[in-house]
Amino acid sequence: MFKLLMAVIESRAIGDHDNIYIVDDGIIGKRCRNEDRAHNEYNIGKYLLDNEIQVPKMYQLITPDSFHQFDNNAPEDWFILMQRIKGETINGLAGTEKKEAIHQRNLELEKVSALDIHHPDSAHDDNSIFDTKRRKLYLIDFEHWRRL
Repeated sequence: MFKLLMAVIESRAIGDHDNIYIVDDGIIGKRCRNEDRAHNEYNIGKYLLDNEIQVPKMYQLITPDSFHQFDNNAPEDWFILMQRIKGETINGLAGTEKKEAIHQRNLELEKVSALDIHHPDSAHDDNSIFDTKRRKLYLIDFEHWRRL
């Protein structure tokens, strides 16, 4: 948890995202602006992972109160600690890699639909990351997804 707080204080955000922080080489912390969204994203992510959907591992849901043991000026937001996937969004790919990533995304979304999960923003090419070394696509960003 201290590593996450330091990542936020040091503004170790990924790219221009002000809500995703690099905690260490294998873990990120995603800032969630309210409790309901944090619980939803964490629970949907764990459910998908448990059902063998290609998503990052969800490690821990962090409450705002957890930070105050380290710093009185700590953030008031919720955070999710999860596996860091190194790769590119579909928008950052080209050629056969892009086609492969889109194909994998569509297969994963079919599996998600079979689990009765509504995924309104999943077709956005920024809501998945393709690990170019492992040739594996991961669905990300479940904040607005819902179980039916």
